[in-house]
Amino acid sequence: MTLPKLLHLFALCIALTATFAAPLDSVVLTESTRFPVFVGGKQSGDVTVPQGTTVKVISAEGDQLRVQYRDMTAIVPASRTNFLALQSAELARVEAEDRQRREAEIAARNEQSRQARLLKEREEQAEAEAATRETNERRAASAAAVGVVLVFALVGVVIPALLAAKRMGLVFILGGAVGFYRFWTYDTAVRAAGETVHNLGLLQNRAMGLVAALFVWAIGVLIVYFNSKD
Repeated sequence: MTLPKLLHLFALCIALTATFAAPLDSVVLTESTRFPVFVGGKQSGDVTVPQGTTVKVISAEGDQLRVQYRDMTAIVPASRTNFLALQSAELARVEAEDRQRREAEIAARNEQSRQARLLKEREEQAEAEAATRETNERRAASAAAVGVVLVFALVGVVIPALLAAKRMGLVFILGGAVGFYRFWTYDTAVRAAGETVHNLGLLQNRAMGLVAALFVWAIGVLIVYFNSKD
C-alpha cells in the first residue's frame, strides 16, 4: 500500500471516530419502551412510551443508550431507536465528502499532467521550428554554392578563349574535386523532437552538388584532353 493511500485511510478513520464519538442530542424510539417511575427514591411503577416518541440522549455506553423522557430516564438498546440509522447517515455523509475530496485531488493531478503535456508539446514544436529554420538556411547556402559553381561552369563554356588554356582545365578539375569533397562531407542530419533525422531537402541539395561537381570536373577533363592534343 502506497503512502498516499495510507494517509487517506488514516484520515477516514479519524473522521469516522469523530462521527461515532459525537453525541446525539435526541433519538426517536422505534419500539414502545417502558420508563420506570420512581417515588421517594423507589420504583413505584413504569410508563410505556409509544413508538415514534423523541427522547433526549443523556449518554451512550456501548450499544446501550441512557435516555430521558420528561422527568423519567431509562436505558434502552440502541437498536430500539433510530440511533444506528443516524450514525449510518452520518457515515455516508463523511464517505461522500471524502470521495469528493479524492475526486478533486485526482482532477487537480490530471490538470497538472495536462499542463505538463502541453508544455512539452510547445517545446517540441519550438524545437521543430528551429530545426526547420536551420534546414532552410542550409538549403539556401547550398543553393547559392551550387549557383556559383553552375555560373562558373557556364562562363567556361560560353567563353571559348578561356577554355582554350590548359591551365583553366586544371582549375575546372580542381573545382570538381572540391565539389566531390563537399559531397562527401555535406551533413544532411538535423534534430527534430529530440531525435536526429536526415532531411529530404538537404539530401536533394547534396545530390545537386554532386551533379554540379561532375559537370565541372568533366569540363575540366575535356579541356585538358583537347589542349593536350594540340
